[in-house]
Amino acid sequence: KKLKINFPEKKTIFGRKLQQLRYGENPHQESSIYVSDFNDKKLGFAQLHGKELSYNNYNDMFASLEILNSVKKKSGTVIIKHANPCGVSVNKIPIESFKNAFASDPVSAFGGVIACNYKITRKIATEINKNFLEVILAKGFDKESLIILKKKKNLRIIDITEFKQEKITSLPSEEPARKNARRSLVASCDISAGTKIDYNHLTWKRPAHGISPREIKSVIGKKALFDIKEDDILKWKNID
Repeated sequence: KKLKINFPEKKTIFGRKLQQLRYGENPHQESSIYVSDFNDKKLGFAQLHGKELSYNNYNDMFASLEILNSVKKKSGTVIIKHANPCGVSVNKIPIESFKNAFASDPVSAFGGVIACNYKITRKIATEINKNFLEVILAKGFDKESLIILKKKKNLRIIDITEFKQEKITSLPSEEPARKNARRSLVASCDISAGTKIDYNHLTWKRPAHGISPREIKSVIGKKALFDIKEDDILKWKNID
């Protein structure tokens, strides 16, 4: 549309490298971030403080902003850890929105990413600094809040005032990888030693310390060598 060509002879998926990241999903992997809009010069993130953003930071940031985009009128706060929401709150008072979101699951929120659709004040910054967080995204920060937040040298402080949310979709070929990323097969019920494992015995969740869901077909039909409790992560040493 921007080039005023309705039906081109060929279509190419455009990607312009925006930044080389420190590492990928895991420390031994490499990663970069690309923008797909022809005229994009930046993502609309203004980093005011903290370490360089990582692959996992970006992953959690986009997950939080996708949820935050659904909050249109009141003050919304979203907390994400490992791409999973662990706190969401909507309140007409910004500091109450933050407190309620964090109270949803303060254990999981540890080391997470927080996205806010409001400006951070001194009072909110004081609440934020009571906790260990990786990234704080907000629509502006007053001077006093920045003085407080910058006391934590590694905290990434991101102003999202210029960020414009677009609908995020993935290619069909990407869905299996997105669905199974950083997850393990988990027992959905107690499995007694000697039981032949079938699909009804399994589910999956984070973290990725056990057998990947991609290996589920290799697990089906194998026998449990030991009693496996409900919610235990499956490992190859437990089955044969």
